[in-house]
Amino acid sequence: MSYEIPTLYFDRKFVIDDGTQRVELLYFGHGHTVGDAVAWLPKHGLLFTGDACVNGPFNYMGDSNTEAWIAALTAMADLPVKQIGPGHGELSDKTLLEKQRRYFVELRTAIQQALRDGKSFDQITADLDLPFYREWTGVDAKTRTENIEHVYRELKPAP
Repeated sequence: MSYEIPTLYFDRKFVIDDGTQRVELLYFGHGHTVGDAVAWLPKHGLLFTGDACVNGPFNYMGDSNTEAWIAALTAMADLPVKQIGPGHGELSDKTLLEKQRRYFVELRTAIQQALRDGKSFDQITADLDLPFYREWTGVDAKTRTENIEHVYRELKPAP
């Protein structure tokens, strides 16, 4: 299979409107990937987020910038969202944006504090405790070692 190079680009917003339905493709910054865009249907209050927001333990951070991702989720929450179609998991309401954001904030905060305390990656992973994440997803955050490692690399001071 071969793919063609994109021929349509937009900076922040691209609107498709046929007079009956309006779809806004919105870019809030580097979240899950550098090119994340969401589809917003303002007439219905529907937000389709792709992997910029997921519902459950599907958070893969490998290509992300978690600081910018938090800002993107914050900006999405400014929309008058009624329902979210996430990249993975069940449909939800606007509260899902805060759950996703909270996971990143709590993970970054815990890892930053552990780095200040001089802990190694293995110690951080062993000690990590985010009860909220377990309640939301049913999975212990410390089992998401690839996410811990990603944030650790983002926050660890350069030698």
